[in-house]
Amino acid sequence: MQNKIFLTLNHSRLGLCLLGLLTLLALCPVTIPALVYALGSDWNQGFDHPMQGGDHLLTMIAVGVWAAQLRGRAIWLLPLTFVSVMSLGGLAGAAKFSVPNAEAMILLSCLVLSVLIVNQVQFNIRTNLLIIAVFAFFHGYAHGQEISASANLISYTLGFVCATLLLHGSGIVTACLVMLVCAIVFGNQAHAGEAATAVDTAKAAANTQPETQDKGAVQLKEIAVTEDGQVTDLIGIAASASQGDVSREQFEYRPFSRSGELVEVVPGLIATQHSGSGKANQFFLRGFNLDHGTDFITYVDGIPINLPSHAHGQGYLDLNSVIPELVNNIEYGKGPYYAELGDFAAAGYSKLFSVDKLPHALAKLTVGEFEYYRGLLADSLPVGRGNLLYAGEFNFYNGVWQQPEDSQKFNGQLSYTLNEDTWGVSVFAKSYTNTWTATNQIPQALIDNGTLDLYGTIDPSDGGKTNRHSFSTKLWNKGNNWKNDANIYAVYYDLDLYSNFTGFLNDPVNGDQIHQFEHRVQTGGNIEHTRFNKLLGFNMDNSFGLQLRHDEIMNVGLDRTINRQFLSTVSRSNVGETSVGVYLKNQTYWHDKVRTIAGLRGDFINNDVAVLDTASHDPFINAANSGHRNQVLVSPKFSLALGPWHNTEYFINAGYGFHSNDARGTTLRFDPNSGAALNGSAARITPLASSRGAEIGLRSNFIQGLNTTLALWWLESSQELVFVGDEGTTEVNGKSVRYGVEWNNAYKPTDWLTLDADLALTSARFVDTPDGETGNLIPNSVGRVISAGATVVAPNGLFGSLRLRHFGDVPLDSSGVFNAGSTSIVNLGAGYRQKHYKMEIDVFNILG
Repeated sequence: MQNKIFLTLNHSRLGLCLLGLLTLLALCPVTIPALVYALGSDWNQGFDHPMQGGDHLLTMIAVGVWAAQLRGRAIWLLPLTFVSVMSLGGLAGAAKFSVPNAEAMILLSCLVLSVLIVNQVQFNIRTNLLIIAVFAFFHGYAHGQEISASANLISYTLGFVCATLLLHGSGIVTACLVMLVCAIVFGNQAHAGEAATAVDTAKAAANTQPETQDKGAVQLKEIAVTEDGQVTDLIGIAASASQGDVSREQFEYRPFSRSGELVEVVPGLIATQHSGSGKANQFFLRGFNLDHGTDFITYVDGIPINLPSHAHGQGYLDLNSVIPELVNNIEYGKGPYYAELGDFAAAGYSKLFSVDKLPHALAKLTVGEFEYYRGLLADSLPVGRGNLLYAGEFNFYNGVWQQPEDSQKFNGQLSYTLNEDTWGVSVFAKSYTNTWTATNQIPQALIDNGTLDLYGTIDPSDGGKTNRHSFSTKLWNKGNNWKNDANIYAVYYDLDLYSNFTGFLNDPVNGDQIHQFEHRVQTGGNIEHTRFNKLLGFNMDNSFGLQLRHDEIMNVGLDRTINRQFLSTVSRSNVGETSVGVYLKNQTYWHDKVRTIAGLRGDFINNDVAVLDTASHDPFINAANSGHRNQVLVSPKFSLALGPWHNTEYFINAGYGFHSNDARGTTLRFDPNSGAALNGSAARITPLASSRGAEIGLRSNFIQGLNTTLALWWLESSQELVFVGDEGTTEVNGKSVRYGVEWNNAYKPTDWLTLDADLALTSARFVDTPDGETGNLIPNSVGRVISAGATVVAPNGLFGSLRLRHFGDVPLDSSGVFNAGSTSIVNLGAGYRQKHYKMEIDVFNILG
């Protein structure tokens, strides 16, 4: 009787499940060969493995049958739980951990699942998931033990995960078909009175439901934030598993040695420093050596910080102008799936937002080893109906080097914010200046033979100075079913950077020091209009955005110098770069558990390059390397969010993105050093380099206090052409493919303890083996990133934070013969806090 009523009342859901699974299975002959080609033979081996063992095969299908038998959320939860826990077991097996009685547990799983299916046993959902999880671990462990030592772990794992999901789907389809046939064959034998009773009961239940609010109104979901700043519910809000938001309270107790390390709150991102405190960090994310920012865009209070056609590197990202104590929250995302993001956002993005006001005045003094001094004064006060905030920071540091760094940094910030019920405005004025002396990398051989000390330098005059001054305003307003957001900004920036990376290799007399320089005025603005409405009965949000930016770069170039004194010119140019971006974004709520986000973005860029001089001083070469280039690029985006079921939401994302190339490289015809003509891809590269990516993932709060995300991603770049500011020429690399897995966890078991652990594994390769190379690995791509931490905030005022940062699997050449090894850093912060004061001690690299 119960089975008949279920089939009668839920035939549409059954049909949709059946249709979806049959469609997935029908696409396998097309998708599987494509995946085999893209991911290689290791993926194929992983895919074949579950098909070869009878016990594995039966268990995978049985899980699908039982899921269909349990119905409802179990159809999705059981297979996904099995695959997730099986992957963990696979890692344990591959790592050669000893797990006793694994084969016995696999045989037991066949027997137990058979009994459960035959007897139609149904426990509560958590018990069902626990049973599945236990058996899944042992099946995964057996898989992992049989992985070849030479196999690529990520590719192999993706293969057997896909095969397992298909076998689960086969079991679900089989069970659904059997139930459908039974309904057709035996349905006519049911008593009409029983069916009528069931229908009448359903109608009565519907009639007793309370009146709901106006269905035409769109309700925006509230984000709850705990006292420690963790966002507890991004489910139903985020567009992907790799998107997130971190509030100030989450990183307040983290030890930071530099402002650029703020973006390490983005899981899987590494920020390093290699040439003095005033130079931008180097960033690594998703297999990209982002150098100083390419393919990872960062906004601070609405201003894009990455600088195109920069003297040192494309997309240069310098966060030294940020005062960490004034950052309110950091939003982030990874992948090219977001319509509102354009240039430099292929790998991901971050957005830093400043506080509007402070709860009390702030005076902070920090003293550390190696003549480290930092002071901060900040306060806010009500002015009119808004709040005025002002702050000043200084930072002096000499460092461990034989040549003192003599870093002198100054930051100032002034802002006014007014927020009313239906509108608001913020105005920011910021100023930053820095001077420093840098100790750059030195040859290991000179250390080994005693010529140089470990902390010595080849050129004691390396270093630089930089300034950044900005003014911006943000405005917003809203109505019953619409809202507007806008900002405009103007920035002045300059840089003089002196570097000697090769000693006396090229010039045995004067040395190889170079001077990179520029002066820039950056102006721009963004506006977005969003309407919340309904079409054909479905709630939806429609957004239209327009983004404008112009960079006027005056006298950007490269000189040869000695002790910061001019020797000769390599290249000098004036560059004007204008970009226009428009986008449409639609978010539709098709069901309370199904929503889509579709976007279409168009970008136009125009480069105007006037070469002033080159090493040849030839007017013909100057004119030939000058010119105009422009390009239009259209980038579609799509995201599908399913759920939540048991506080777990699932995502499928795909999209196209891009980064711009240095404008000087787009008009380059002759090498500015030698004057030789450039041919092929080294000459006149395109202004925009496209990329495309996809991702599947989940976000779960199933376990109370634990926020976890899991994402499998893939990203293809059409070209890896890089304009090398150190030489003034274009470095030619090929098309590349990257893929990987990211698993992020934040757990708060008590009010005073917060734990977090993140794992990112990546494979990065050129599609074709570069000329003259023996392999296709991408040098300097980080294949493994692990971060973990524990933060304690006791009620009596004591606090502490212990953090681990590890990265490794970094090839130095395309063959992988030379490897940078791995790095593990542990930082500790601890102290005591009361209402009006705080004392803290930070220890960096306590293991080193």
